[in-house]
Amino acid sequence: MSDADRADGDVVHPLLTAHFEIFRRAQTERELEDQIDFVPPIIQRYGLVSSQARVTRAASGETVWVTPGMRGAGLSRMSVRTRSRGSCFGPVESVASRGLWGLNEDLEGRRSLYGLVPDGNPVVGLDLRDGGHLTAPVVEGVVIIRDIERINTIEFLDATGGTQRQLC
Repeated sequence: MSDADRADGDVVHPLLTAHFEIFRRAQTERELEDQIDFVPPIIQRYGLVSSQARVTRAASGETVWVTPGMRGAGLSRMSVRTRSRGSCFGPVESVASRGLWGLNEDLEGRRSLYGLVPDGNPVVGLDLRDGGHLTAPVVEGVVIIRDIERINTIEFLDATGGTQRQLC
């Protein structure tokens, strides 16, 4: 990527480092060597800094890349098991208040959500359409939710500690 493609150099917005633990930890050797990249318009729109990307294994074992920027963040998911991948992006303020969520569909048509939520969420709550309640584990802010057809709302804490409840 050229310097022209990096809209804000290597600067990451302070809200991202303040409210997402994954950006406060040191990068691993893998993260330093195997960086994810996006097309220039996406990089420019969100001020993404690919050299600061982090990778984590969600509780499901799937690989998820989290890329910070000056104006936003990106979340990319790859699953060998379900033969699927996807990316989603959002502006900084939205990511801090509502999280960052993407929808993924595998080759067999099964849909799942993948998301990034701020610090303070060891799990996200899932209110089911039948009135039940489940939780989904969060690893370094990343969560993957399967069987989304059963889910009515997702509940988690935003960066200020307020409860967010989103329809699924």
